[in-house]
Amino acid sequence: MDVEQGAVKRKHRGRLYALSAEGEWEDTGTGFVSIVGSGDGRRLVFHEEESGTLLHDRPVFDSGVYELKGEGERQTIIVWEDIETRKDWALSFEDPDGTAEIWEAICGDAAADEKRVLPLPTLANLSELCCMLTCVPPSLREAIAAECMSAKFLNGLRDTFHTAEDVCSEEALVALWQITKAIFLLSNPRLTERYLKQDVYEDVLGMLEHDVGLPSGKRIRHREVLKAQVRFKNVLTFEDAEALDRIHLNYRLQYLKDIALPRLLDDAAFVSLTQMIHMNLSMILDHLQKSERLLEQLFSQIGQKDQQSLHFLQDVCRLAKQIAPSERQSLHEKLVAHRMFALLVPFFCEPAVGGELPMRHICVELLLLSAQNDPSHLRRFLTADGSSDGRALLSALISTVHMGNDQGVQGQVAELLKLVMDLTLLEARDRDQCLDAFYDRGVLDELSSALRSDAKHAMDQCALFGQQLSCELLAFAVMH
Repeated sequence: MDVEQGAVKRKHRGRLYALSAEGEWEDTGTGFVSIVGSGDGRRLVFHEEESGTLLHDRPVFDSGVYELKGEGERQTIIVWEDIETRKDWALSFEDPDGTAEIWEAICGDAAADEKRVLPLPTLANLSELCCMLTCVPPSLREAIAAECMSAKFLNGLRDTFHTAEDVCSEEALVALWQITKAIFLLSNPRLTERYLKQDVYEDVLGMLEHDVGLPSGKRIRHREVLKAQVRFKNVLTFEDAEALDRIHLNYRLQYLKDIALPRLLDDAAFVSLTQMIHMNLSMILDHLQKSERLLEQLFSQIGQKDQQSLHFLQDVCRLAKQIAPSERQSLHEKLVAHRMFALLVPFFCEPAVGGELPMRHICVELLLLSAQNDPSHLRRFLTADGSSDGRALLSALISTVHMGNDQGVQGQVAELLKLVMDLTLLEARDRDQCLDAFYDRGVLDELSSALRSDAKHAMDQCALFGQQLSCELLAFAVMH
C-alpha cells in the first residue's frame, strides 16, 4: 500500500510559481499538490517536498478561472488568477497523468460531465460506447483520448468489466474487448501508456482476453500469462523507481504489439507502439550507461560467472541495435571501459562444465555485436602488446572455428574475426601493429593449422565447416 501511495504522490509532484509585480514568474518551491475538502469547501493545497511546509492553501474557484497549458499532448501546466487576492499562480507538473487528475478535481464532476463526448461506461451503454469509439472523427480524437484517460472513465470501465465477469455476460465482455481495442487504435501514446500502467494493466489485458475473432478455446489468457507464466528476474538493483516502471511498461508495450493485438493493429497504431517501445528502450539504456553503480554491479556479477547477468548483458547489446547510432556507440564504449572483453575470457579459456557451453555461445554473440558496432575496441584488445588475455581470447576464438560443435557459432566467430582483420580504414601505424600481431605472433599460423596434412582428428561436419571458414579467413587476410 505504501508503494501505491508513493506512486500517487509522485504523480502530483510539481513546481509552484507566482507572478511578481515586475511580470516575472518566481519559483515558490517544489512539492506536492492536493485538492482537499468537498463541494464548495474544496481547497488547493501545496506542501513543500523536503520539509512538508504548507506553501499554498487557497479555495478552489470556479473552473473557468483555471487554464490548462502545455506543448502538444503534454498539458502539464495549470495557470489561474486568485480572484480574491488578484495574484497570478501557475503549477508545473512532472507527470501528465497527475496533471489530468488535479485538473479533473479542480473542474469538478458537473463541469467535466457537461463537456464530455463519451458516456461513462456502464453495462447498459456498452453498445453505444463501442459504436462511438469505433468510428472517431479526426477532429475528436484528442478530446476522446483525454476523456478515456480520465480517472472517472477508466474507473467506470474497470468496474463494468468486473461486473461483466461476475455475471458471466459474454455479450458485455465482447463489447468491452471492442472498446479496449478501439482505445488502443486511437494511437495516442499518453493514452496507451496510461492503460498499461501498473495500477490498471491487469484489468485492461483482461478485457483483451475476449477476442471475438478467435474461438473461445484459442483465446489467450493474458493475465495468467503475465502473472503466472512470466517471471521478472531482478538481475540488477534499480533504485530509480521510474526506470524500473519504464522497464515493466516496455515489456507490456511489446506484449501488446506482438501477442495481444498483432492482427488488429492498423499502420498508425503499429507505428505508434513501435515508436513508444524504441523511445522507452533508449531511455532505459541511457539510464543504465549513466549509472556507474549498475554497471559495476553487472560486471562484478559477470566476473563471478553469474549466468543471469550474462543473459542481461546479451539483452542489452541486442536491444542496443534498435537505438540511434550515437547512443549505441556511447553504450558500447561504456561496456568496453568496464573491461567487458577481459571478463568474457574465462568463459572461453576454462574447461566447460555443466551448462557453460551455451554461456560461451552468448559470449561469442556479445563479441560479434561489439565488433559490428565498432571493431576497433575488440581489435585493440586482441592485438595489444603484452596482453595475455587478448592473446588467449584470440586463440580460443580460432579454436572455436576449428573444433566448434555448432556451425552457427563457428560462422559468428568467423564473421567477427573478419571484422577485426579488416584493416583497410586504419592509419599506417595501427595497421602495422595489427599485422605484427597476425603474422609475427603466429595468429595466421594458428588459423591455418586445421588445413595441414598432418592434422589428425575426426572430420565431422563441423570440422569440415571449420576448414572452409579457415580458408575464407586466410583469403580475407590476403585481400585486406
